[in-house]
Amino acid sequence: MKNFKISVLATFVLLILSQMGYAQKTEKIKCKYDVNKTDEFTGKIIKTINIPLYYGNIVIAFSKSDAEIKLAMTIKINGSKVESLKTGEEFQFKFENGEILTLTSAKDASPTAQAYATSYTAAIISYYNTEYKLTAADLSKLESMKVTNIKVNVAGQPYQFAVGKSEFPKINKAAYCIQQ
Repeated sequence: MKNFKISVLATFVLLILSQMGYAQKTEKIKCKYDVNKTDEFTGKIIKTINIPLYYGNIVIAFSKSDAEIKLAMTIKINGSKVESLKTGEEFQFKFENGEILTLTSAKDASPTAQAYATSYTAAIISYYNTEYKLTAADLSKLESMKVTNIKVNVAGQPYQFAVGKSEFPKINKAAYCIQQ
């Protein structure tokens, strides 16, 4: 009888502790959206979270419109580019465990070039903007695993970026928050 009481008590304590851990996890994550509004024409709720990476040379944005979730990418490349990013170009996340998540672009993207000048220098920067579809499994990985590198193919040219220690938690948090 004494062993039964101890096991019931131990089960009760573990149950309470597990619920406290779950409550702490949900309380710690405060979701902040760059866009959180209702579309005036369709009535759909639109949420967006932007994440600048690698000194702002690449920006990924998780966006949700009703149940559809996408990843948008903007990349800055030095020089005036004319090649388009074609549908099916790859965007890859490499995780700490070596696993690679590969997304493919959902549409073509033509570059937009801008000229910048100061009194000492001038530069032309090309911007590419495109979208990638995300599945629930993709979001689960991005939410729970540490991203170490990002690789994107633009017009057949690979660009690779290391994800900093302060940047990967932003990806994890955005993947969690966009599902809420």
